[in-house]
Amino acid sequence: MTQWKSFLVVALFLVGLTPTATSQAAVAYSISFTDGLIQLDVGPDSGRYHSNFVTNEESRFEFNDSMKDNESITYTNNADIENNQKILYLTIQVDWSIENWTYTNEFSMNAFGLSKSSSEQSDSMELTWHVNENLTVGSVATGEAQNESDFESSFLKNAPSLSMSFDFTEGSSFNLSEVYFEVTTKIVTWDFTGIAAGGGIDCTEMVISNEGQATVDIDVALSGDGVTVSPGAVSVTLASGESIEVPICVLALAQSLYKSVQVSALAEGRETNTQLNQVSKNAGFAVVILQYASLSVSSAPAHLLECNKIAEIIFTVINNGNYQDTVAVNIANLQELEEAGFVVALSAVQFLIDAGGEQPVQVWVGSTNVSTKSDYPLTLNVSTTLQGETESAKSTTVMKFVDCQKETEDKDKDDTTGSNESKMYEGDDPGECSDESDNDRNGLFDCDDEGCSGSPVCKASDPTEVDSRLSSLSLLTVITMLGIISILRRR
Repeated sequence: MTQWKSFLVVALFLVGLTPTATSQAAVAYSISFTDGLIQLDVGPDSGRYHSNFVTNEESRFEFNDSMKDNESITYTNNADIENNQKILYLTIQVDWSIENWTYTNEFSMNAFGLSKSSSEQSDSMELTWHVNENLTVGSVATGEAQNESDFESSFLKNAPSLSMSFDFTEGSSFNLSEVYFEVTTKIVTWDFTGIAAGGGIDCTEMVISNEGQATVDIDVALSGDGVTVSPGAVSVTLASGESIEVPICVLALAQSLYKSVQVSALAEGRETNTQLNQVSKNAGFAVVILQYASLSVSSAPAHLLECNKIAEIIFTVINNGNYQDTVAVNIANLQELEEAGFVVALSAVQFLIDAGGEQPVQVWVGSTNVSTKSDYPLTLNVSTTLQGETESAKSTTVMKFVDCQKETEDKDKDDTTGSNESKMYEGDDPGECSDESDNDRNGLFDCDDEGCSGSPVCKASDPTEVDSRLSSLSLLTVITMLGIISILRRR
């Protein structure tokens, strides 16, 4: 019997731990987004700026006092508020305690056009005024502006006067109640941490609704591939039937590649008191990083052309857009160059260039028929079309002729040499009196030309000298023969 009792106790305990259908139904909530699609313009000329920001909090004591007999007190303190345009929000808090308290007592506060009251014997209450509703803690500031200063100025706001009043109602003339209270204020200011141009940012709102019977704690984690989701996590506590809207912003860096991203929100909800009966939910929205086109082209400032030769000139085209693009190229001043006598040819008239990619473009230039050898510009134009809009860029280099002056001088030298040939004479250069040539073209060769009369070669050929040498040679021969005959006779 004892064993059965023990078993029954354990069974009842386990049954108590098992969630009932009613308790499970107590955790029921929904999560959704007001915009299912966000489009982000990440082009460098989008005109948008964004920045994270930090908050600074100053808490200050204002005053303390007491009231009775249906009294009222008014108080104002605008120090550090009146000229401060970077106030995010102002909060007035009052703590009180009532002596000789009755249920008919009522203590109330009024500020910023708002009011609150209470019949409690002691408690605290506060009023908050959001000066800048365009800034949300945990989110990113974004907007269109001309420059960084203009962007920051768009968030500067004037705060309202920090004026407040307090009223105490006893509720009965026979009542001796008296309220003692203390007032403090909290001034929260903001500062941008770094304003950045470009990039795409837009926001939607996440709606969380408690559709169950119990108060629930809900934690939501948000993420998206290649984008920054801010805030990345949200935690709320909602009473039954309560809902909340939380701004969710998505940021893509400037010049991010064209693509579609799914932002996911994973939620976990549970009862606040027991932290049991956890229920998971998920939702999300799509983000499209829009495509944009941007081109640049460059070349060396100048290129040298050798006379009557074909030159290769190279331009570099860069696709600064965020998607692969087909780029057309052409010589912008082709007609002027052809009229000057140039022959210009491109290696291709269009190219497929990846995002961020570079493409060299060869231009062949022939200058044989150019009569005026001066400096000429060569301009390359590049363009592409996206959604009916044309994006283009151009670059100019200067073509400069070289070695043309030397060619002219050589020609002039040849002409001068030809004209001076008639002034030359035979024998003015060594060897001309024995080269068997008519060097001065007067019909006389070598020693026959009077120009060679003084040449040693021609002197050796003089007839008188030849006859003298022959006479000397004959006499010697005769003497030798006589000697030989005399010797023979003696024998």
